[in-house]
Amino acid sequence: MGTATQIICALLLLGLAYYLPTHYIQDSKDGVHKKDKVEDGTSAGKADESLSFGPSRLRDGDNVRLLTKEELARHGPNGPDKPILLAVMGRVFDVEKGRDNYYGPNGGYNFFSGVDGTRAFVTGEFNEKGLIDDIRDLKPAEINELQVWIDFYDKEYTFYGKVIGAFYDKDGRPTEELTYFEEMKEKYVLFKKNEKAEQNQYPGCNSKWSEAEGGEVYCSSKSGGIHRDWVGFPRRLFSSVSREWRCSCVHPDNLGNPNLKEYPNCDPNSIRCQTKPPGKL
Repeated sequence: MGTATQIICALLLLGLAYYLPTHYIQDSKDGVHKKDKVEDGTSAGKADESLSFGPSRLRDGDNVRLLTKEELARHGPNGPDKPILLAVMGRVFDVEKGRDNYYGPNGGYNFFSGVDGTRAFVTGEFNEKGLIDDIRDLKPAEINELQVWIDFYDKEYTFYGKVIGAFYDKDGRPTEELTYFEEMKEKYVLFKKNEKAEQNQYPGCNSKWSEAEGGEVYCSSKSGGIHRDWVGFPRRLFSSVSREWRCSCVHPDNLGNPNLKEYPNCDPNSIRCQTKPPGKL
């Protein structure tokens, strides 16, 4: 082989090595080159263009991809880009392996593909109104359930990056919404720990309904399944972490609890309160 031929072959090998699916991305801020291994099945040239010039790139030394919502949408069930992606709580997962059964064009869960549909994971509202990243009015139990979904995708699929939106800003930093999520989870865990003790201190009420007499809640020394030497008065006991309440039989010593509310039109010293008039469910 001649010298010229050897030089040409060497140049071709160098060019091929350069375009293998491992790219070096120049950060526009500090000029530092960062390495991002592309594992999405796209061509090397296309992936390099997306990561170099769009928001879907590494930032501030964090080895995590950042995508805009528009970029995420391109990885939907019928999107032009692969792999199929979905996001929950701003965390993006590669769900390509579930294309045929779940997330592809014919999959039963393809409405999650290409979006951060966090809210719908716990509300079951699988439409444009429900497939959003707004969690502010979710119940604490629903907030906690979102963590279960995050754990599921962490275990079953590949973490791909973060989407810029409610939970991560343009630099990939956590937002106030993510802080709120973490705080609500902690409150829920504490609430569940205290729930059993609260059930003993504030037993549930008995209840009955008939068309002739209407609805009624009442207390006894065994109501709520708690056997005790006192009866108590029916009160609405509101949760400290949500807007929910339940009927509770309250000992006279605990009537000052600020989370307690009297039943409307009921004598506060009565052990029975009507909740619905006769003839109404």
